[in-house]
Amino acid sequence: MKKIAVLGGGGTGHAVAADLTLSGHEICLFEVPRLKESIEPILERGGIEIKGMVNQGHAKIARVTTNIEEALGDAEIIMVAMPAMRHEAIAKLCAPYIKDGQAIMIAPGNAGGLVFANVFRDKGVKNDVTICELERNYYPCRLTGPAEVMVARSGGDRYMSAFPARDSERAVEALKGVYDVVPAKNVLEVTLNSPNLLGHVPGSILNTGAIEKSGGDFYLFKGYVTPSVRRCVEAVFKEKVAIFDALGYTVRSTPEGAKRAQSSKAFQNLIGPTSMKHRYITEDAAVGQALMNSLGEMLNIPTPVTNAFVILASVINETDYMKEGKTVENLRISGLTAEQLNNYLAEGQM
Repeated sequence: MKKIAVLGGGGTGHAVAADLTLSGHEICLFEVPRLKESIEPILERGGIEIKGMVNQGHAKIARVTTNIEEALGDAEIIMVAMPAMRHEAIAKLCAPYIKDGQAIMIAPGNAGGLVFANVFRDKGVKNDVTICELERNYYPCRLTGPAEVMVARSGGDRYMSAFPARDSERAVEALKGVYDVVPAKNVLEVTLNSPNLLGHVPGSILNTGAIEKSGGDFYLFKGYVTPSVRRCVEAVFKEKVAIFDALGYTVRSTPEGAKRAQSSKAFQNLIGPTSMKHRYITEDAAVGQALMNSLGEMLNIPTPVTNAFVILASVINETDYMKEGKTVENLRISGLTAEQLNNYLAEGQM
């Protein structure tokens, strides 16, 4: 039994807290005070109802709080289950209360390991902590009602990297008994292998009209990933492969793999995107695709299709995702050669 702080009151936070509670771990679920309405039903109902391809039933969560000091106090593992654009804010919130020996896991990673490390460096955090991130989300899931969550499938192989990657074996040991994880080369290989990077933005942008007319009742994987959409996904994939070849990374997420997953009934029943402000666009354009585009620029590898989707997403949402997203500049890894970048990700020092 591990003491685990789960940070995030959305669908993923609900799923992680419920599944791990039913696996016998002691969970403290945290959300910031301004979003406390997302966790209040858990207190009212005495727990979370979870169904799908994991532990099923009523999970009575040990603690539910909006106090970050309470959440982190005795936690052995801190699991971040928040959208990527909240990583910096939650890292700043955690910094004063981090203790030696704690492990921080971020999923989907989305370069969150680099964000946490940068924030902790800025805040002067000297504690001996292990920071790692998962390649995928903990589970594909959706809230189906107050304090109710459905998981579309189990986690499967969970590839992970610590930052720096030399700490990955420490992360494997820290997570033993919670999740079985497989070390990857580094956090960028993990981030760029997220299946979300390939399909979410092209599928959403090319269905903008249908999404906006749906009134929030839209299911991308119920027939909207058409042959034309798939051709665009394939084009993004080819640009990703060129970057992987330059960096010596292993490709694990492919259009064919995504196609097989999306053909399942469970995926087809996942609602979304419900608007163009949905995280399929705001997160995956600002993180995966903006990062890939900026890496291409840094390494002199053309990424015109990826760039086009980032531009369109920026225009649609009136947000400059190349300025505000997780680019090499904002992650403080700009101006490096492929060798220098990989050395930094492995050792944590320029």
